[in-house]
Amino acid sequence: MAKDDPLKSAYELAMERLRAKDREAGVDEPTRLTDEQKKMIAELRQTAKAKLAEIEIQTSAAFRDYEEQYQYMLRHLDPNSSTERTFIKYLYDNGLRHSPPESRAVEYALDTNAMTATQVWEFRHSPAIYTPFVGSVQ
Repeated sequence: MAKDDPLKSAYELAMERLRAKDREAGVDEPTRLTDEQKKMIAELRQTAKAKLAEIEIQTSAAFRDYEEQYQYMLRHLDPNSSTERTFIKYLYDNGLRHSPPESRAVEYALDTNAMTATQVWEFRHSPAIYTPFVGSVQ
């Protein structure tokens, strides 16, 4: 080691040893990534990060509470209530069960005698948006 050489960290020393072993074993030097490859990796990381955030939201206690409240409301609708019929007529669909998730506004024509609902109108934002917890329609 020359007198003027700076000291090396343990990491740098370890990497030098590994590179020397690779050269002895005939392993080529690693090739550098192109800008296109770096861009692709960044996009994949962003997609993975978004998916992990979505999974975190869907497994959170708040999400489970929301889902339970929604299911409870559906089981306890009174078909004779004009208030509940109005609520169902214009529905904010947060898109939770869509693949990929996409929020929308929907209008249904209700037949309370036959207990059916027929979709007559919907609005989807362009580009598509997804709001799993907060939203409304009027």
